[in-house]
Parts: sequence; structure tokens; C-alpha cells
Amino acid sequence: MGAQTSLTTARVEELLRKVDDLENRARRSNIRLVGLPESKEGLDMCVFLERWIPTTLGERNFPQPLVIERAHRVGRMWNNGTASGSQDPTVRPRAVVMKLLNYADKVRIMNAARSAGNVLVDGRKVMFFPDLSSELLKKRKLFDAVKRDLAGLKLQDLRYGLVHPATLLVTIRGRRHTFEKAEAAETFVRRLRQERSGTSAEDAE
Repeated sequence: MGAQTSLTTARVEELLRKVDDLENRARRSNIRLVGLPESKEGLDMCVFLERWIPTTLGERNFPQPLVIERAHRVGRMWNNGTASGSQDPTVRPRAVVMKLLNYADKVRIMNAARSAGNVLVDGRKVMFFPDLSSELLKKRKLFDAVKRDLAGLKLQDLRYGLVHPATLLVTIRGRRHTFEKAEAAETFVRRLRQERSGTSAEDAE
């Protein structure tokens, strides 16, 4: 009975992994835009974004016109469920999810947004993110504490970031390290901290 239950659990977990993978593949050309003020898009979100993105991120980054298949806001309204008063700076706007016709355009947008740094609209910070499944977001969030610890080291030759789907890439002293588990990354950070302070692993214990 126990063996059968374990087998069933393993099959369910495998099916869930496959479903999550399919969901993320379907979102491959999607971008989630956070911070765009409500009603800024006017009557047609797609038309607005196709014009606004190149203007904001630099038309030189987009050799061909963007084609956005669909775009809409997601999440809960935070101003009593209506659009009235949505320009109030204290109101958090809903995120926008857009689907690009061409994956290459998604890459161009993400790269241009990264190079641009802070993007402001009416004084609001607007941010571009990949549109990922909730399960994958949870996996990526596990690395948040590690990234904070890496930032706290303040090492000049240290570079790090998450790569798809949920792998932490760390480059230091010209060597690249990859971590699929947050625990392994935490061990690596402890070693870096010990090296910087001149203590050994045994001394730290």
C-alpha cells in the first residue's frame, strides 16, 4: 500500500511539473509590466504599448515595429473597484500582461529595459518582468535571501543573477558558478564571506 501511494505521488508530481512547464512555454513571449498608471493606455492597450515601448526604451533598439497580439491588466483594483480616481499616486495600478507576436521582440524589450535602468511614467517607476507561472515564481523567490547576501558582500568582481527557469548564476574572479538549489547557493555565500573575513569554515563554526 505504501509503495503504491509513493508511486502515485511521484506520478502526480511529474504531471504537475509537466503542466507547469507547458504553462511557462505558453508564456514564453509574454511580458509583465508593473507600475503603469491606470487608464494611461487609453482605449487600446496594444496600440499604446506598441508606440510607448520604443519611445521609452529607445527606437534604435527596435529595428522593426512591435506587434503585440494581446495585452490586458490583471489583478485586483485597489480603488473601490472602479477606474475613477485611478491616477491617485497612492493607488497601486494593476499589472499589464502583454503577448508579443515575436519572441525576439520580447528579448529586445527586456534587454532595453535592463539597460535603461529606472523607467518613470508620471513619476511612477515602471518595471518589466518575464511573465512566469506562480510555481516558477515561488522557485525563483527562494533565491531572494541569497541575492541579498551577495549584494551585502560588496565585492567588485562579483556578478550574479537568475537565469531561466530558476537557476542562480554567480560569476566571481572570472569563474562562473550555477546553483539550482538555494541551499547550495547559501553554502557558497558563506564560503565567500569567510574568505573575505579571513576565517576558515571550522573557525566560523
